[in-house]
Amino acid sequence: PSQWTEFELELMQQLAGQISLALSQGQMLEYLEERVKLRTVELTQANRALQLEIQERKQIESALRKSEEQIRLITNNLPVLIAYVDAQQCYRFNNQAYDHWLGQEPAQLYGTSIKTVAGAERYESMQPHIKAALAGKQVTYESDLMFKDGR
Repeated sequence: PSQWTEFELELMQQLAGQISLALSQGQMLEYLEERVKLRTVELTQANRALQLEIQERKQIESALRKSEEQIRLITNNLPVLIAYVDAQQCYRFNNQAYDHWLGQEPAQLYGTSIKTVAGAERYESMQPHIKAALAGKQVTYESDLMFKDGR
């Protein structure tokens, strides 16, 4: 039998420490690889869900565009003035009759106030009806209009 020298004992302790460190790092690597796999699965599922949501939103947007086109087609062919105004009494939609009757194209009226389009005098008589309509009440209102051709 031989006696271990001080150097050999120190070398063995260093080797044991290195082996212990390597085992710990191997376990950590294995743990991290498993976490990466799990996270990859989670992210893949989340990505699929987002893709489905995007696809649904695109379909909804397409349906809304078609619906808006139909509403525009219908309202543009009615022989009456039809408009939607916001709470600030600005035009957000109006049909083609505004151009045919008054010479004001729908695109030009967008964002313009009713007061500007109707004129201050006419607006004063319309204002109570407008406020009632914007409050959600049913309103019947008739007024004489000057057509763009002077009639």
